[in-house]
Amino acid sequence: GDLRQGDDATEYTFEATPLKANGMLYFCTPHNEVHALDPETGAVKWKTTPDKNRSYLQQHQTCRGVSYFDAGQQAQAQTGASPAICRKRIFNATTDARLLALDADTGKACADFGDNGVVNLRANMGEVRPHALMQTAAPLVAGNLVIVGGSVMDNGFNSGNPSGVIRAYDAVSGRLVWNFDPANPDNTTPVAEGATYPQDTPVAWATLSADLKNGLVYVPFGNASPDEVGLERDPASNTEKFRDALVALDLKTGAFKWRYQSSNHDLWDRDNPSQPSLVDINYQGKLQPAVILPTKTGNLFVLNRLTGEPVYPVEQVKVSTDGIKGEQYAATQPVSSLNFIPQPLTEKSMWGITPFDQMVCRTTFRELRYDGNPWTPPTEKGSLIFPGNIGVFNWGSVAVDPQRQMLIAAPVRLAYKYNLIRRTPETETQRTFTKDGTPYWNENFHGDYAIHIQQMASGLGIPCIAPPWGRMVGVDLTTGKTEWLRRVGTTKNLKTSFLPGRFPLGFPMGMVAHGGPLLTAGDLVFHGATADNFFRAYDSTTGELLWQTELSAGAQATPSTFMGKDGKQYVVIAAGGHGSLGTTAGDSVVAFRLK
Repeated sequence: GDLRQGDDATEYTFEATPLKANGMLYFCTPHNEVHALDPETGAVKWKTTPDKNRSYLQQHQTCRGVSYFDAGQQAQAQTGASPAICRKRIFNATTDARLLALDADTGKACADFGDNGVVNLRANMGEVRPHALMQTAAPLVAGNLVIVGGSVMDNGFNSGNPSGVIRAYDAVSGRLVWNFDPANPDNTTPVAEGATYPQDTPVAWATLSADLKNGLVYVPFGNASPDEVGLERDPASNTEKFRDALVALDLKTGAFKWRYQSSNHDLWDRDNPSQPSLVDINYQGKLQPAVILPTKTGNLFVLNRLTGEPVYPVEQVKVSTDGIKGEQYAATQPVSSLNFIPQPLTEKSMWGITPFDQMVCRTTFRELRYDGNPWTPPTEKGSLIFPGNIGVFNWGSVAVDPQRQMLIAAPVRLAYKYNLIRRTPETETQRTFTKDGTPYWNENFHGDYAIHIQQMASGLGIPCIAPPWGRMVGVDLTTGKTEWLRRVGTTKNLKTSFLPGRFPLGFPMGMVAHGGPLLTAGDLVFHGATADNFFRAYDSTTGELLWQTELSAGAQATPSTFMGKDGKQYVVIAAGGHGSLGTTAGDSVVAFRLK
């Protein structure tokens, strides 16, 4: 019932991964409804329906999941007593920047958490512009803490953007236990009442991870807004040090342990978008505790999770430092020995379904600046950025089999055009471009440049680069070798400017996949995510397609699996479509039972 209406954001996405806990199946909708279902039948046990603040100014209208906490077990372990209210809890972080605690049995607010079940995440943030601060990832529950990062509006304003502070709250009371502020990394004492976190710092909008055994939290920081212009950045500041950095913090105190920077002086919106994966890897005969960080560039950084040192070799490659006046370009960028950075494009790489299509794309290619690598500087003339800001990897992350030492990933290949639009004193608060009266998201008010980003596509709305646009890979983590690679997805249900309806035929081109794979101990990979509304199963050893079914809507989500009380294995996925990708909208969670 939670479907997009006219006033809702364009980026309206049902990306939740259902969570099996407490004998129920929990998930959230784009407007932060929380539903609890019977796992075997789908019958609704309870649901919460908050007021819907529908606004096209909301940059991301999504909720990728909820988290579960058993307060009784934690309290008994620490004090010998359990709380009287909400022993079992569901936590939901909302797009209007609130952290909610709900009774996992009934859905009622946990009155002893924060203010009657709510912690206001705008607290200590100073002035927050409308829709500028949001939560899209599931909160991290680790020990007796619930930990959140945050998301801000990209490229809306040059300054005054909310802090990227990481905050850890007591999961029972909602009390702030520690905060890690990228601007003040050495002081994790909870902020004083009435004080304000410094603004314009890197944010971690992706899902966090925790190593309970070693007492560490892993934070995948991204960029700070504005993403594509760094004229006012201070290279010596703490803010710059934590930009696009994977950061390890002490779980109990928030104290800084180590950081690893995945991009230098990011000018391309190369946030670390994926949840870090923790696995012990027997690489070249040496067993090491590792953390794997997928990136938009296509790097898979494999690091020792206790020290941050690379397990797989990393090389700093030289890149261009020639661009707009005053920009302090990084001279090198890191490249992991395990990467799916796409091969450079040439004019011959331009593609089309008609000769006219290809001609337009070739002409566009010649007009744009392109240095033959992912780090071509954005320019006023226009630059070809490959991969673009959707990345090779995004929020869906990767799947890992710790026993077989195997990694499954779904890299994407899409090129984008970036144009910087110089602002003047007369236009610093005026919109530089609109679409049907709706603002773009990269105005960067009061800044030096606005930013125009669009996919490099022909007039028919088809990518200019030759397919595949989406693939799946299987990697042996003991060697770093790619064992198999295959195209995923077909043209069936494809929508373009010349074909607003669904394309009726399914050519195996390899389609964009926005969502993650699921890898099971039964040697199966389950994957929706592709832009054709299909849900598929593959052999994890060979990549062979074993099964597929067409859903009623796009499954741009990550599936989950569980054992039912009937002894059967179930696989579930959200099928609700993705507004920006233009896939079929819906409001379903679909379950399959393995025979």
